[in-house]
Amino acid sequence: MNGTLKTIISFLSGNLFSVIISSISVILFAKWVEPEVLGDFRKYGILTSYLGVSKIIVDAAYRRGYVILLGNQDFEEANKVLATVRSYYYIVAIFGFLVFGTLATYAAINEDWMSFQGWSLQIVLFIVLNLTNYSTPQYRSNHQFNKLNFINIATAIGGFIFLPFIYFFGFSGLVIRSVLQSFVNFGVNLFYIPSKSSFFSLKSKDLLKMTKISLPLDIPNSIESYIIKPSINLYILNKLGVSEFGIFVMAITFQSFIRTIPTSINQILNAKVSLKHKEFNSIKRSFNFILRPTLISSVSGVGILLIFLLMINYVLTNYLIKYEDSLQVINIRGFEIIFVMLSAPFVIINNNLMYKERWIMTFLKLIITISIIFFYPLSLKSVSFAYLTGIVVHTILGYFFIYRKIFYEKNNSF
Repeated sequence: MNGTLKTIISFLSGNLFSVIISSISVILFAKWVEPEVLGDFRKYGILTSYLGVSKIIVDAAYRRGYVILLGNQDFEEANKVLATVRSYYYIVAIFGFLVFGTLATYAAINEDWMSFQGWSLQIVLFIVLNLTNYSTPQYRSNHQFNKLNFINIATAIGGFIFLPFIYFFGFSGLVIRSVLQSFVNFGVNLFYIPSKSSFFSLKSKDLLKMTKISLPLDIPNSIESYIIKPSINLYILNKLGVSEFGIFVMAITFQSFIRTIPTSINQILNAKVSLKHKEFNSIKRSFNFILRPTLISSVSGVGILLIFLLMINYVLTNYLIKYEDSLQVINIRGFEIIFVMLSAPFVIINNNLMYKERWIMTFLKLIITISIIFFYPLSLKSVSFAYLTGIVVHTILGYFFIYRKIFYEKNNSF
């Protein structure tokens, strides 16, 4: 366990460095970009989020199965999974290219050059997204997490170097910077990706096998991430306007920096628990293994969150006054990071194929979130409160289901 904590500290330090660089970049370009421009720039990404649901076919089976197979020393089956996933994401990337390419062409025909730039950018972002979906689950050892660290740092530095494009070209500069930063991420990711194999295989039998595992596990999360969230963004854009949407986007951008911390920790813990899935062969042993680092990181997260909130409140009220309204989102949704950290043990739910529990957790979370958004007067504050309430309920239910399984496991052992 001490080795796991050392890995977390090492990986987290690199992520914090990239977060600092990215935060400085955002503060700088926020001084040059009005909320309306930022809203216009990010609205094209809503469709990209919807298309992200395509990962539902293989993602959960890939994230769960690949690491478990490696832990079981079944390298032949693990390579077969890699080939299937690689082929699937290749096809998905082509589909995205055709969709966004068609939209960009239509915009060009109508001489809508802003939309042309926006849709063209989505081609690049969607391809990089699919590469990330394919590569991220492969990082599992301490050495590989250090490589992932370097990818994050290189991407952040690239974003900082390309900032002048925004200063000189406004909306077009945002597009150019995003394209160049994506190229950096794509190139470094390809260089460091753990599996260098280029073998493709998309047999219907193998794909169907993965789909049977993925769909029950991933449908709830995918509905939330790739249907509900972009729909709420679209709702904000249509009801509150592009300027309010830009303010909301800025708030989520800052929040994403602080969420990098629990996401990084959970990625390590998930890999460690999955690798030992066969060895433990017990929900209780898996839970005991992951609980201590989870509690340590969660307590540390409270201090990190308070420091973050103090700093961001100072920056927005003194230097980025035009985005000051984003504080009504950040000061509420910032507390989500504590519950994201506490959710690390939920990998046990996936590893043990607890389909019913996963569905109940996610759908109750969604019902609560959607109910608050649509039945309360719409504002950025009410949307933020809805998200926070949903994740609190989700976390409580997750621990309830794990403890219930441990209780049944204990009784059945006698």
